[in-house]
Amino acid sequence: MKRSVQLLLLPILFVACSDRGPEDDVAEIRACYDNYFAALIAGEGDKAAELVDSNTIAHFDRMLGLALTGDSMTVSGLDPMDKLTVLPMRMQIAPEALKSMNAKQAVAHSVSDGLMANEGPKGLELGTVSVEGDKAKAPLKMHGFPTPASFTFQRENGAWKIDLTSLFDLSRMAFQQMGAGNGEEGNSILLKLLEENSGVAVPEGIWHPAP
Repeated sequence: MKRSVQLLLLPILFVACSDRGPEDDVAEIRACYDNYFAALIAGEGDKAAELVDSNTIAHFDRMLGLALTGDSMTVSGLDPMDKLTVLPMRMQIAPEALKSMNAKQAVAHSVSDGLMANEGPKGLELGTVSVEGDKAKAPLKMHGFPTPASFTFQRENGAWKIDLTSLFDLSRMAFQQMGAGNGEEGNSILLKLLEENSGVAVPEGIWHPAP
């Protein structure tokens, strides 16, 4: 189960790059991928948070809001990927600190202290990179074999950044295959996963926002 999460909960980083030719873009995107995993292993959350794309920031902003105010029905009804973003925030961040946190800080936490922390590529590599204007896409391989997953990159303010949300659909499908969908059984699997990765018991009121 943990190996599946390592693929699903990939963290985010990019290498700032100049706007030149297509070959330069491909090289910079591949360098982006390599540095992304290096930052993940090092737990460089603050650095990663400065380098994610706007889609990822918007997603974490929504997850942060749910961690703060989402009631039990709302949070337990989220898809597994979103629950595994919201619940670790509630477990690991004090309520007052959570209230003062912004989306970039939430990304930093997920890289340095959350489920995404300290995991390497473990056989993952990029396939052929396709660039079209300010967007790029590259399929993901595992131990040389193709997977249904692809990374999406965006050029924002002249720099390539990686979009974590590009893998969410595949992640949701994988969680469903693991039996970790919605419902009591699926939620139990996710809570066990949280305990295994954090090394601490999940608080009893995890489904409820802090008062």
